[in-house]
Amino acid sequence: MIARFSAVLGMLMLLVAENANARPFSNPTWDVVTPSVSSFTIGTSTIDYTQPTSPISDIWYYNGNINNQSQDNLKSVFSTALGIQFPATGSDGTTCDNSCTGTFSSSTSFNLLAVHFGNGELLFQFQNPIKTFTFDSADLPNGLSNYRSYTDVPREVSPVPEPTEGALLLAGLALLGFIAARRKSV
Repeated sequence: MIARFSAVLGMLMLLVAENANARPFSNPTWDVVTPSVSSFTIGTSTIDYTQPTSPISDIWYYNGNINNQSQDNLKSVFSTALGIQFPATGSDGTTCDNSCTGTFSSSTSFNLLAVHFGNGELLFQFQNPIKTFTFDSADLPNGLSNYRSYTDVPREVSPVPEPTEGALLLAGLALLGFIAARRKSV
């Protein structure tokens, strides 16, 4: 009797384990979206936008739902998933939680705009701060939910060496080579 019960229990545990691993949808991921001059595509939807005063440098699309849409939680998600750094203070901009339209305007400049729709998230990064961005929200899958704007820490650009620095470097290496060759011959 105990052996039969153990066998049935073992089969049930095996079925539960197999069903736990079988997921109907893949895990959500962040994907880089390549914009054209006035549109971009996510899934089967093409979203048109008006070219902002500063070009878009990156668009990321998250094909899942970020349940906690607070400014701080989204900053944490963007920092962890995309490596975006935010200043300690002053990085939060304008939000829209209800009656949002396809035109987002802010009283403060921003260079990051998070757009939440249905079970998805878009993050736009602009090369320079802007105050207004317009796109066709009717084309978003599952409708528009909210916006969040941010200002991130500017990425450090490595300086380009001046030609004179390169010439000095080559002259110094040549001098070291000359000294080493002379010591070898003596």
